[in-house]
Amino acid sequence: MKNKRYLTFLLAAPLLTLVAIWSHTFIPIRSAAILTPALNDAHLYADSDNGGTSVATWLDERRHAWQCQLREGNSYPFCGMSILPTGDHRQGINLEGFKQLKVWIAYKGPAKKLRLYLRNYTPGLGLANDIDNGKFISLLLNTNDLSKEITIDLTELSVADWWVDQYDVAREQAQPQFDNIVNIGIDFAHPYPFGDHIIAVKNIEFIGERISTENWYLAIIATWVTGFFVFALWRWSHHYRYALKNARRLSELASFNEQLESKKEEYKYLSKTDPLTGALNRFGFTQVVENLLDKRQASEPIALALFSVDQFKRVKDSFGLNQTDQFLQSVAAIIADNTRDNHVLCRWEGDEFIILCPGMVASSAYIMAEQIRKTIASAGLNLGRSATISVSSGVSEIEEDEGFGAAFKKIDDALYKAKSIGGNCTIMG
Repeated sequence: MKNKRYLTFLLAAPLLTLVAIWSHTFIPIRSAAILTPALNDAHLYADSDNGGTSVATWLDERRHAWQCQLREGNSYPFCGMSILPTGDHRQGINLEGFKQLKVWIAYKGPAKKLRLYLRNYTPGLGLANDIDNGKFISLLLNTNDLSKEITIDLTELSVADWWVDQYDVAREQAQPQFDNIVNIGIDFAHPYPFGDHIIAVKNIEFIGERISTENWYLAIIATWVTGFFVFALWRWSHHYRYALKNARRLSELASFNEQLESKKEEYKYLSKTDPLTGALNRFGFTQVVENLLDKRQASEPIALALFSVDQFKRVKDSFGLNQTDQFLQSVAAIIADNTRDNHVLCRWEGDEFIILCPGMVASSAYIMAEQIRKTIASAGLNLGRSATISVSSGVSEIEEDEGFGAAFKKIDDALYKAKSIGGNCTIMG
């Protein structure tokens, strides 16, 4: 019965973990809609208040539709719409934890861009209590994109350089903040698109996770660690009580364990193939390389090419265990299909694959590696809406009287360099 309970636990725990990971996608998102009667104070402004000739007028204030007649005459012509979510210049709304911003603006006019801006009041900066002094965080929107609702990552917004210069703000304080947003607005940035503009702001809404993916996964890990600790403590107590009684049995098991270790070494020696991809494993590949170098003829070229998937952690996080295995199998198949019959393919570790190329100089191996890289990039292996998956590679030739270890270091250093400059490239070692 105990063994049955253990088996049930071992089967149920991973399944429950997968369900917990998968269920995160069903947690409702949290949102903060700005254009609601209970949560905004919208008004228009223009340079006519400062002696200019530009005018901003409501067409339908309830629907936030307005007209801007932007005219020359002022040194800095302007007109726009400003929203005070709380009606207070100092105490705004906290948008930390939100990751995206949904915007829907209907626009008609000659402008190519509209400016969406937020002001975050930060008392620690020591600025006066004035809405115009709040940290100016903005993003230019192409009017061609405004035919429908668009979603913007908050990482796309940045603090305006002129604001940093005007208030002489230190570098570490010149980063976007969203903990006290007192003002949200839309206007026009330089170069000024003089003329008549009609704008209808249909939606401004901030979107975020109720529980971040990172915290969700940390909770799962914490549960596993706690479970393992409790299980280990219970098992330790159980074994401690029966330790003396089972001393002879433990001695027999120790002897049997030595036999298993001996068999393990034997099977390790015999096992040369990676079970996932069908390529050689490191042990088998090393044997092939050493045998080839022992029999190498003078001036016979031998090249090596080392491949690694760019941002493999991101691939694993996006695909999951089973799809990641299928992905690695696809990568191995593409590499094998683009090599010669006498080449030797090995899954070196994780997402790294190495090819031994007898009779091939480094320049030819470079061309082959580039072909493999381009084939993988165009194979349709992608992360859904994310970027296409790519690989980086390092290529080198095993010089005469050079060991495999030294040659591998060259391609490993070359691969590291390829990764450091952004990946999706091949570097000669």
